[in-house]
Amino acid sequence: MKTLSLILILLSLLFCSEQNTSDDPNLVKISYATDPSTLDPIQTTDLVSEKLVKLLHSSLFDMDDKGKISGKIAKSWNWNFRTKNLEIELIPGISSEEIKISLSRLLETKGPRKEAYKDIEILESKSSSKILLHLKGNHNYQDALRLLSLPASFISSDTGPYLLKSWKRGNSLSLVFNPRYKLLFPNINYENFLPDKLEILIIPQSTSGIFLFTKGQLHSLKLSDFLLNHPVTKINKIYSKKGRSVQYVAINNTNPCYDKYFREALNLVIPRDKIISQILDNQAELTLGSVPLSKFDQDFLSKHKSKFLPKTNFSLAKENLTKSFCYPKIMHVELDFRMRADDENQSKGRAVLESIRSLGLKVKLRAMEKSSLYKENGLGLGDFTFLTWYADYNSASAFLFPLFDSTRLGNAGNRAFYKNLELDKLILKGDVLSSIEILTKEKPWIFLWSIQENYLIAPKLIRFRGIEEYL
Repeated sequence: MKTLSLILILLSLLFCSEQNTSDDPNLVKISYATDPSTLDPIQTTDLVSEKLVKLLHSSLFDMDDKGKISGKIAKSWNWNFRTKNLEIELIPGISSEEIKISLSRLLETKGPRKEAYKDIEILESKSSSKILLHLKGNHNYQDALRLLSLPASFISSDTGPYLLKSWKRGNSLSLVFNPRYKLLFPNINYENFLPDKLEILIIPQSTSGIFLFTKGQLHSLKLSDFLLNHPVTKINKIYSKKGRSVQYVAINNTNPCYDKYFREALNLVIPRDKIISQILDNQAELTLGSVPLSKFDQDFLSKHKSKFLPKTNFSLAKENLTKSFCYPKIMHVELDFRMRADDENQSKGRAVLESIRSLGLKVKLRAMEKSSLYKENGLGLGDFTFLTWYADYNSASAFLFPLFDSTRLGNAGNRAFYKNLELDKLILKGDVLSSIEILTKEKPWIFLWSIQENYLIAPKLIRFRGIEEYL
């Protein structure tokens, strides 16, 4: 039945598009594998929702690849060390009232990111072009600037490059360029920046996307690993993104049986290099703890890579397993390995699963729909959950917080339910090296790899230099 529905959707997309839009030079079509779960910034937890938030809204601050902060809606800012007040002057065209309304929703509305912003207080400002914030607790102004650059804090009004025209759930989203954006940000060179119209098709399977791409009815799609050698990839551009995500297995740290020895055994038994080579076609890189190798410079790697790089040693894995708290009883208990049911995750997840089973553990596979998988994991269910984390911003610290924050368990980010107050302090200080040292000793996850994302790009899309950020 699902196959029939997909075929009908494809045919409707193909024929309707051919009749009405295929020759429109101002329309670009890209695809996402799933619908966004929300378009509300303060409720975002998944990558697709975050992409849509960035298309429809703008932030007070931007953060670049090196973690450097610059103003977006914020024109300038001043930090008072004595009062711990942050005064932000806004760009012309936006009032302080508009910002206050949006930030008040973030601070007052129940949501997955609310806890991270609890130490920010909005004070009254005498100017309509300025907003005054007070930071409580141990946060400094750099912490506030970082938080105010993340998707949850995006200003929830028409401040983004696009306006939403329509949303047909499970099918497509239609966006049109926002004229206000040019007024707010006049210094951008808008020639060949973004298309006037953007259509986002929801296409779960890459093979379906390839079909539409070859018919000229889709201009970009994310390629599954098995499609990298498809004939159409040989004659079109492939755009690659490295180090944006990390795949891992969350070990349920609420179970006392999963002590340090048990977690060490699970990490030692995974043949990462072999899986990356044979299953992922070398389209992935290893991590130091939870952080992709590409997030570090060569100086850091030359000093620390050999110490923290994950190792594979079957005999040592068996030895650690025998030292674990629940051995040998654990060998007779059926454990639960959960993962998404889609094709792209199946091969990788099964390879990890078989490696765990090689220790003699009885592990049952549960392939689940994405929403159920994340919901039940957020409730602390399951023994091992195969997951992917997409960083909120392009920095090594984005692979530490909120993933291991003791106050952000479950759906708030820490899906392994791991608590370590010393690690909390190090992450808050921004001490990446010491954080990795603790993680590689404690191993709250089965550390795996960071997948390289590959996107097939049509010539029509190439000329729009600003669109790649949203693929």
